[in-house]
Order: sequence, then C-alpha cells, then structure tokens
Amino acid sequence: LSGDVTEAADLAEAVRRTEAELGSLTLAVNSAGIANAAPAEEMDLTQWQRVIDVNLTGVFLSCQAEARVMLSRGHGAIVNIASMSGTIVNRGLTQAHYNASKAALSISGESLEMELARAGRSRVTITIVEPGLFEREQLVRHPTAAYAAADLDRALCVGCGEASDGLTITLRALACAVEVHDVD
Repeated sequence: LSGDVTEAADLAEAVRRTEAELGSLTLAVNSAGIANAAPAEEMDLTQWQRVIDVNLTGVFLSCQAEARVMLSRGHGAIVNIASMSGTIVNRGLTQAHYNASKAALSISGESLEMELARAGRSRVTITIVEPGLFEREQLVRHPTAAYAAADLDRALCVGCGEASDGLTITLRALACAVEVHDVD
C-alpha cells in the first residue's frame, strides 16, 4: 500500500483496504512527520507549507478517514504522535515550522476528540503522544540535539537497559521519555 498522507483519497483508500484485508479498524496510530531544518528568516514559504501539510494536515486527514469508520461502529481509538517540540523550544535547532506543526497537532487532537464526543453516538478517543529526543540518524546532523538526547536518555531511562538497534531505541524512548496526554 502506498499513498500520500496529504491526499484525503489515499487515506480513505488505506482505511478501506485495511478493513477489507484485516477487519474492522478499531485502533489507528498516526505518525506523520518531516523536519527539514532551516533558519526561519531564510526559509522559503514552500518549505514551511510542506512541513505543515505533512505533519498537521496529513494527521488531520488520517483522523478524519479513521473516525468516519469508527463513528459508524460507535467506538475506536486513535493515537497521534506529536513531539515534545510542540511544547518546548529545542535550543540550537532551526525548526520553527516543525515545532509549530507539532504544537498544533497536540491541540487539534484534543479538539477533534471533543467534536467526536459531541456527536454523542460514539466513544472514539484520541490520545496524543509527545516523545522526547531519542537516538536516531537525524541527530547526527545536529550535535546539540544529540547531546540533549544523550542527557535525556540518561536522566529518564535509568534501568531501561541498553538499546541495540533503532527499534529498541524507539521503544525505549516511547516507554521512558514520553509525555502522554489522554484526551478524556
């Protein structure tokens, strides 16, 4: 299955195929995000807009497609992966567009859940997960972020064990360095 997270038709097709091949969609995780760092004063508007389109609009369109089938059944759970960068400023990184998209993603998730609950005919929840920095290839380009991630890892993952690969690091980050907002 391939598609574009910024295209509503692609997302509707993904939900349709998921249900056709795997059964009813009751849980969805949306983790759309790109970051292409640039100083705000030099950033071209198309660069800003692309990050907003993928990180915010893409997740909104995903929620919309998922909620449509979940509402018809009266229940479901959606998890949106945002970022701690939506609530803090990462010193030394030039990513105002990324931070803005993740901040908007957090509040829009809360708003969407309220709207779905207002429909009164279902219980569709939206949970916002705001992971912190964790070790990955992108951090190699940003020494300040890599340093902060190492400090965060030491501070929050005491006793979590050693990571041996990217998946383990990601899971450890989600288990140890994540702030979760369950929007009830």
